[in-house]
Amino acid sequence: GGIFLTGSGDYDSSTNRLDFRGMRINFNTAEIAGQSLYVAMTKMKEWCRTGKAGQFVKGNYIDGISDCNELYGIPVDSTTFNSLSSSQIKQKQNYLEDYWNINRDLFYIQDSGSNG
Repeated sequence: GGIFLTGSGDYDSSTNRLDFRGMRINFNTAEIAGQSLYVAMTKMKEWCRTGKAGQFVKGNYIDGISDCNELYGIPVDSTTFNSLSSSQIKQKQNYLEDYWNINRDLFYIQDSGSNG
């Protein structure tokens, strides 16, 4: 099984109290998303960006190799999460890797259309 992490209020990521560096992801399953970890917290983006490349979030998850469905989340508190419908949750949730790989979509090839 996986971990569902939520809370009320704002998490202060500078405390490093949520440290999942030792988490081992091995063959977990979930019905919808977040096979190993599903997070519902307002400061999720800040937590994912603490340290280097999601180090406090991902355990043995490897960017670009591991299944991105392993780590999922939604940037809302527990009260809001519990009030959302399944379709609203699906619309607002995201892969956690997308929060620490902020530069991934900035790289592109610019082509002016001329060869000279």
